[in-house]
Parts: sequence; structure tokens; C-alpha cells
Amino acid sequence: MQSRRTDRVSINLAIQISGLDASGQAFTDKTRTLVVSRHGAGILLKRMLLPEQELKLRCGPTGKETRVRVVGLAGSGPDGYHYGVEILDPEVDLWELVFPPLSEGHQAAARILLECERCHASELSYLNEYDLEVFQAHGALARECKACASTTIWKQSTAGSTLDLAPAPVPTPPPAPLRSRNTRGEARVPINTEACIRHPQQGEEIVKTLNASRSGLCFKSTKSYEPGTVVEVAIPYSRKAGNIFTAAKIEHAEPLAGQAIIIYGASYVRNSTQLRQDLERTPY
Repeated sequence: MQSRRTDRVSINLAIQISGLDASGQAFTDKTRTLVVSRHGAGILLKRMLLPEQELKLRCGPTGKETRVRVVGLAGSGPDGYHYGVEILDPEVDLWELVFPPLSEGHQAAARILLECERCHASELSYLNEYDLEVFQAHGALARECKACASTTIWKQSTAGSTLDLAPAPVPTPPPAPLRSRNTRGEARVPINTEACIRHPQQGEEIVKTLNASRSGLCFKSTKSYEPGTVVEVAIPYSRKAGNIFTAAKIEHAEPLAGQAIIIYGASYVRNSTQLRQDLERTPY
């Protein structure tokens, strides 16, 4: 089975799907994505589809359309069925988002969807711990924009935002110099920001981090995770934008005396064969 080739962004983009459903009835439905990657998406639909069938998908924000193949049913809920679809034409840049190769994320401390302030190009970006520190201090990074052919200011993209919740206040750290790259070696940097922890049985929770590095992070939670538990982590996390989740393993837990809070240390999962098979079982 073909494995996943880029990270996926949890993002709601308006789309239109047309074709035949499982009963052979023609349809054209307006719906949304749940996640997107360079090669496909997870979509929401209130009708049954068949694996391997082909449909036409149009992305509302970009106006582009292409043929897609139904990979299979990923789940269901009160809002409908969750399907994985694969883009059949690799030349179509359906979402107009830049996705770096998955291998480039192995040294990332954080994953974030950034947008150039000048031309509004969007990129899935891998940040090292120092980039994350600068982004936390300024809410922006200076980085090269290929479209502008110069260094520009990049902020977190709000594309696909559907929530309008005020984030919990985060203490502002001392400002760090605005820079685009940092070539120092790995270190654990104090970072007080929001992250999202996702677990199949315990669901999602918004937590506060204490520090982060390319190998993992430390966070506070009121939930109980046993050491060895594999979770998915989005850092930094935004309630108003797309988020990128990556696998992490709980290494240790330390309850705070007299409080219903546990300090967890988690390491990013890099080389687990079984985990990679579980996470990469769809090509989108």
C-alpha cells in the first residue's frame, strides 16, 4: 500500500463533490475538508460512497478542480461520513499550499501553516526550537518567499478557520530577535504556548507547554496518560487556523503535589515501523 508522502493539515476548506453515490444516484454536494495533504484529503459527506470510485472535487478557495479516487471510509459521526480521497493528477495544485517532503520534518520542534504577508502564499513550515521561540515572542517569522523572491514576514495562516474562540491568555516571553534561521544545536527551550493532544480514547485537549525541542516537548495536563502511550501533538495550536499533528510517545509523568495537574514529557516518534504503518496507511 502506498504510504503518506507529506504531513496533513487539519483544516476546513469549502469544497464541492460530484459523481455517483453507492446507490448509483448522481449528486453534487457542497461540503468541507477535514484534513488535506499535497496528494489528497479527508472529506465529510452525508452519503455512502464506494472504495475506488472516482469523483470530481472542486476547492472553493482556489477555484481549482480535479478527479479524485475514494480511498475508503475513515469513520463516521453525527455530521456524516469521513472519507479519504486521493488526487489522481499529481500536477494539480488543488489547495495552493506548499507541502515539504515528510522526511524534512524529522528535525522539527513544531509544525505550522504560515502565510506571507506580502503575497499571501501559504506553506506548511517546520520550525526548530529557536524558530518556535521567535514565533512565540513576535507572532511572526522572517523567511524567504519564493513567490516574492525576497525575505518577507510570515504569520500563521487563518485559511479554513471555522472557530471563533478566544484563546486562553499566554504570558508573553521577553522578545527575541526576529530571525529566519538558527543553526545552533538542539536544546530544550522554555516555551509557554498552547498545544493540542489527541488520543483515540481520550479525545482532544488543549494544553500548555513548558518547553520544546526537536526531540519532544513537556506539557501540563489534567488527563491521565500512561508512559509509553502514543498520542498526536499539534504545536503550536490555533483555534482559528489549520493545525498539523505528529506522533509522540509519553516518556514520563510527574503529578504536581496538591493539584490535579500532571507534568508530562513526550518524545516525537521517528522510526517505529508499526506506528509508521498505522499513520501512513492512506496515501492522502
